[in-house]
Amino acid sequence: MLTPQLVAKGKVEWGYLGVAIAEVADEDLDKFKLKEPRGVLIREVVSGQPADKGGMKVNDIVVSIDGTRTDAPRDLQRIVSSSPVGRRVRFSVLRDGKPEDLDVVIGLYQPREDR
Repeated sequence: MLTPQLVAKGKVEWGYLGVAIAEVADEDLDKFKLKEPRGVLIREVVSGQPADKGGMKVNDIVVSIDGTRTDAPRDLQRIVSSSPVGRRVRFSVLRDGKPEDLDVVIGLYQPREDR
């Protein structure tokens, strides 16, 4: 089955943020001032990449993307990778237990070329 992107462009472009992510575990509840272990923990933000440019910080907990709830890392990965490159996306995060909205422009995933 051909995707519309493959038909239109001859290739598939994957959305990219530039973060390392992890699950929120029960032992993280107190540390991050959470009521339940859900959302996606941002472990690392790559300098100069889309998440960094949009204001995302280490230890932010992503709870939704454009209104779609994110319960686990696979949710964030699925939404970001399938978002059109260049699209502005609203990330709802908890930072130090307080809600904050961040607008991030999805970047283009570039495979690393290991030499």
